[in-house]
Amino acid sequence: METYMRRETENRKTEALRSSLFVAFFSEVNNSFPMWGYYAADHKGICLGYNLYELVKKYQCMPVIYSDKLIFYREDSFERNILANTLTKSDEWIHEKEWRVVIKDDINMGKSGIIKDFVLPREIHIGCRQQETFAENEIMIVMR
Repeated sequence: METYMRRETENRKTEALRSSLFVAFFSEVNNSFPMWGYYAADHKGICLGYNLYELVKKYQCMPVIYSDKLIFYREDSFERNILANTLTKSDEWIHEKEWRVVIKDDINMGKSGIIKDFVLPREIHIGCRQQETFAENEIMIVMR
């Protein structure tokens, strides 16, 4: 019973912390065909380019750690464990060269997103199939 209660307490703490974390994802590359395929609606989306220095300075944007090993948590550092988990990804994704902004916001806990005073993008890259998106949007407008 004691073990069960300890796990339940940890699960509640984990869920509360997870619902207060907001994560933004960035990449050093904008020309990866696989990434355009699975992150930009099969090349129909857009890619916004930011100044990495501004992201690091304003939001402590951190590089993702790619590893072929599972993370084992230390029991004495709950929040650090969550941060390490948020910043670690399988090394099979190393081609993404990803960076992440992790914001802890207890006021907006449980919401699906937050609005922050964010740095402006420097570039906009348009997917090679963007014309299909325009055509789909025109059809939706006509149908309304």
